Amino acid sequence: MFHMEQKEWFKDWFSSEYYKLLYNHRDEKEAEIFIKNLVQNINLKKGAKIWDNGCGKGRHSYIFSKLGYVVIGTDINEVNIKDANRKYKNENLIFGVHDMRKEFYVNYFDAVLNLFTSLGYFNYIYEEVKALEVMFRAVKNNAYVIIDYLNPDYVLKKNVPHETKIINNISFDIKREIQNNIVFKYIRVEDGNKMENYMERVRLLGFEFFEEMFQKNNLKILKVWGDYELNGFDKESKRMIFWAQKNNLL
Repeated sequence: MFHMEQKEWFKDWFSSEYYKLLYNHRDEKEAEIFIKNLVQNINLKKGAKIWDNGCGKGRHSYIFSKLGYVVIGTDINEVNIKDANRKYKNENLIFGVHDMRKEFYVNYFDAVLNLFTSLGYFNYIYEEVKALEVMFRAVKNNAYVIIDYLNPDYVLKKNVPHETKIINNISFDIKREIQNNIVFKYIRVEDGNKMENYMERVRLLGFEFFEEMFQKNNLKILKVWGDYELNGFDKESKRMIFWAQKNNLL
């Protein structure tokens, strides 16, 4: 069921220690608060089967498993999955390497999660569409899909073209540009005498894109939140957190 895939541009950066250091503010306490709030709002029964699709290093999968859910966490990055398997142990938790564009279980899960902007990194828009369709097919009828994505309106308004961050005596020189609705982030890392160059890019998938995808695939949007405190969404919100339910009778 799990697939090893060819190396792609995002794998070196997302598995590097520098990525972890740059985004070290994304801690487990923040994630646990968000997930507990989410669980309370969607009323998902204990023992429900969850697919954490694009799980990264597994912290969210682990939190869900601690709350009493049966969780499969997958990521395209083999290094991330090795880290997750080493760090997180729970009888209700499984990690594996999988490309979200490839078919997974069908009509199996009670909820599929795609959290902390785990879409938008592929070369072509049809690949993003394919990944979403795989998620939609993976849930049972009346089950949930939760997608947490950046808000393009917020990103465009708050874009910082250039900044430098010093973390643990390591310099991160970051330049951003937006072309063809894609945000490119170029990161030069200076670590003593060592210098590394990385690129991060993400496609600005808008609210209407997700709305259309849900509608075409017989999912009804139940709620859209604008941040991890689950406040309501508007154009000024940092996030778009969609809670949708599959209904094959739509």
